Amino acid sequence: MSYYPNYVHQGIYQMANSLIPGRKVERFSSLAEQFPVGSTTPPICQVSISFDQFAAAMKNPAFFRKDLFYRFTIYDEGYVTNFNEGMNRFQFLKFLNQVPHASFEFRLSDSTLPAYLSFMESLSWKREKSTEFFMSIDRNRTSSKEHIPLEKAKGKLFLTDRQLLWFSPSTLQRLTGKVDSQVLMDTVTLKKFVHQFMNQLDAHYYTSRLSDYEKAFLAYHYLFDGKCVSYNVAFSPLGISFADDRTYRDQMGVQRLKPSPTKWESRAAGTLQHKSGVCTGQANLLNAMLCSPELSIPAETIAGVIPSGETHSWSEFTIDGKNYQCCTTMKGIFRNLDEAAYRPFDGQYFSSLHPHSSLTPQEVEKIRVHVKSLQK
Repeated sequence: MSYYPNYVHQGIYQMANSLIPGRKVERFSSLAEQFPVGSTTPPICQVSISFDQFAAAMKNPAFFRKDLFYRFTIYDEGYVTNFNEGMNRFQFLKFLNQVPHASFEFRLSDSTLPAYLSFMESLSWKREKSTEFFMSIDRNRTSSKEHIPLEKAKGKLFLTDRQLLWFSPSTLQRLTGKVDSQVLMDTVTLKKFVHQFMNQLDAHYYTSRLSDYEKAFLAYHYLFDGKCVSYNVAFSPLGISFADDRTYRDQMGVQRLKPSPTKWESRAAGTLQHKSGVCTGQANLLNAMLCSPELSIPAETIAGVIPSGETHSWSEFTIDGKNYQCCTTMKGIFRNLDEAAYRPFDGQYFSSLHPHSSLTPQEVEKIRVHVKSLQK
């Protein structure tokens, strides 16, 4: 991923000019870890900082004021490549551990997250309830994540089901209380589903000879093609449909989402269980299959707009250094969505990491023919 450094936050060191009024401390809230229940916190000062500014922050005595509550957002989505870089992070965490009153949101990568968890454990990190971890750029999504000691996290983990698919059932069990319970249940459901799908592939195909193009082709048609027999696919498709009852048209005729209480229609596991979903749920389900350890195809759900002006979600996945697109609800797989005027919202790094590509109908037909030749 040669473009990866362009999507790492750098040069950020900002302290908000205006303070946010203090908040009342509720029983069992994270604030109760630092303040008496029923009291009001000091005024809140928001601080954003990136990894390359840690040294500057540690020279600033402003963070030790007891009359302020600091809310840190810390960006460190890069690599830990040597001892000195590791020690820089260790010293910064040691510094933060001494700030009188603070909460912390860490935006990390799968390279820095293990380092932070290890350092926090050795430092006896004080603010577990006020600490949140996000793996904001999962740069090594096709590599094993089992080396990340998630169960040792000194705080709440905000990971997606697609990221958690890379962890064993025993690790997932140990994450109760650290990861959202719905996300954990969804991950278990998706792991079982992907395993069943792979069993079907192994039963009907010589899977060791399937390319990533063919695996993506089979996954897509298994989920969404109600007429899969026309593609000579060896197993019955699920035929997942669009959840029309979860949308409505406003006065301008624009389609809007009408979310259910559990938002199942936008979740991968919910779409699987209901055999229907909106664009986000369908894309999330396809991507969960693609970027699972079994298929190991980097994939992400992209949000943007389509020519009608409506917001929409679709899948993008990487094969041979190129991003291919799939609109599960309208256009299908391997199509040129750029040409169809699909426009991702700004800030979505995955969509820009690799050049976009598409396949011609003739190339898709070659995939179909080769898939058929690999049936047992």
